[in-house]
Amino acid sequence: MIGADEEGDFSLRISPVTLEDDATYQCQVSSSTEPPLRSHEARLTVFVPPQAPTVTHDPVATAGVPLTLTCSSSGGKPAPEIQWLDGTGAVLHDGVQHTEELMSDEKRVNAHATLTFIPTRHHHARTLTCLTHNPALNTPLAAKVHLNVEYPPEVQLQFSPGK
Repeated sequence: MIGADEEGDFSLRISPVTLEDDATYQCQVSSSTEPPLRSHEARLTVFVPPQAPTVTHDPVATAGVPLTLTCSSSGGKPAPEIQWLDGTGAVLHDGVQHTEELMSDEKRVNAHATLTFIPTRHHHARTLTCLTHNPALNTPLAAKVHLNVEYPPEVQLQFSPGK
């Protein structure tokens, strides 16, 4: 507690703030002759940045065969928001499934965004980006995956009559 009798003001200072400080607080003043006086409750919400995202995937994809990429970010409070971006920076929505799981401390969350799509030859050598957002972060965290797609060759035959 900080403050002084002369000022008639007392405050609670929490330093450093930890995840365990995430709680509801109330000030109570009591004397031996009067019932205690209580302030309104004050809720302290502690934000925790998540770990940098990681992407799991097969190192080589085959054109025409579904490919699943999973981006995971652990330990954020609140749960990290995960987005998949294509090579141009556009947000991908189709084929994305989000899941979350509460960690054992029951405050932090592990988040996953699974992207499933059917790669084509045009996906070869492209880069996809996974972005993790959370209020405790000033800028999103990113993980990139470089696609290596095997695809059959295209064969074109040309002939000239008489040769």
